[in-house]
Amino acid sequence: MLPFLLSTVNPLTSCQNRLLQFPRSIEKLGLLETLELNDTLVTNLPKGIGKLHHLRHLLVYCNAVNNNMMFGAAQGVEFSTSKKSALSISNSLQKLSLIKVNTNKKFLKALGELKDLRRLGLVDLHREDGRELCCTIQKMDDLSTLDVRATSEDEYLDLDHMQSGSPPLLLQHLYLKGRLKRVTEWIPKLTSLKKIGLKWSKMDADAEPLTALQDLPNLMELDLVDYYTGQVLGFGDETFKKLVALSIDKFDKLNLISIGEKAMPMLKKLTISRCQNLKLLPFSSGDLELLEELLLFDMPNEFIAESETDSERREDLKHVGVIHYSRHPGSYQSDGFKDLSPSKWR
Repeated sequence: MLPFLLSTVNPLTSCQNRLLQFPRSIEKLGLLETLELNDTLVTNLPKGIGKLHHLRHLLVYCNAVNNNMMFGAAQGVEFSTSKKSALSISNSLQKLSLIKVNTNKKFLKALGELKDLRRLGLVDLHREDGRELCCTIQKMDDLSTLDVRATSEDEYLDLDHMQSGSPPLLLQHLYLKGRLKRVTEWIPKLTSLKKIGLKWSKMDADAEPLTALQDLPNLMELDLVDYYTGQVLGFGDETFKKLVALSIDKFDKLNLISIGEKAMPMLKKLTISRCQNLKLLPFSSGDLELLEELLLFDMPNEFIAESETDSERREDLKHVGVIHYSRHPGSYQSDGFKDLSPSKWR
């Protein structure tokens, strides 16, 4: 009787014991509510998943590569069943991620049946999937987390097909990975948004990449990777009023960050990575007065030297408690690590 009473498998495996496929016995867990498989090699969901009528949370992903900073690091899984049988047992699902759309186009339309979803993660989307995706997610009134990833870093995400007044207004976390011509017009309407991750968007200056985000009233975290291809990134006066954490990574042409008066007044953590043409620190005395952490990864030597030797720049940084640099992106390996915190100054 135990398999029918078990309600949670979380997690079933780990990176030390990487599962290749679901055990067939999974269908015997009749009362299972949560199935979470982290960092596995599972690529397909078995037909037996259709017998888990009480399933609420289905969270599965596998890592194709160990480097999470690469575009295709996390891979989704595919439903092995037809559209009807895949979703007939899932109308009460609240969390579903990461599901591969690439070879299952009808699946997007069928997702519209899952009106109770709070979290949705989809990978391998093509540009032409945008209209159906928008039609689907606008039916999910309770959606709080949306994670959408294109099939490659050169594939556009076309999300401009949301009907007026119909975006999921309770959305708190939004992650888009793929090219964008501009920030879609419905995002500024999401006043509940607390965290945004936009990666490989590759927008140019004409797209005004920060304008649509700067007045979101509850935005606290902003994570940008290869988001912008211009040379100057400007944070306007009195914008991003509640932002606490900002990460800027792989802006290849960026050579200047300008911060307007009273911009980001609550910012406590700033991370800058792999911006090889950025030579100057983006703030001066009086800016970012609440900043507690400045984390730098794989930045030009001139950028780092400025904070080490320039007495005027040190005056601008003296209020920052932690300043760390590593030449290894996203890692504090001892090789190439420097503690530049004011407490270490001489």
